[in-house]
Amino acid sequence: KGDTVVWRAQQPGHNVEFLAGAIPDGVAGFRSGFDKEIRYTFDTPGVYAYKCMPHYGLGMVGLVVVGGDASNLDAVKAFKFPGMAGKRAQVLFAHLDEMLAK
Repeated sequence: KGDTVVWRAQQPGHNVEFLAGAIPDGVAGFRSGFDKEIRYTFDTPGVYAYKCMPHYGLGMVGLVVVGGDASNLDAVKAFKFPGMAGKRAQVLFAHLDEMLAK
């Protein structure tokens, strides 16, 4: 909680956008511009799912867990990720489940 994550596009055509319905309750949506270094400070504990809009269907998704709080993980897992994003999300969830079990 309180940490800032920095995303840096290494190639043109990338952005970061939270997935509405796959973030903690009460957190406002977030969408960056394209091809920019983006910073976001996470103040609300929970699991956040995000995507790169142009490459979402190709599986460009990620998760951030804030404060070790996975209380909204079931809601994030229930989110409908399309195409390759769904396959990538399943890999991320398996890794997260393994980490939380430790």
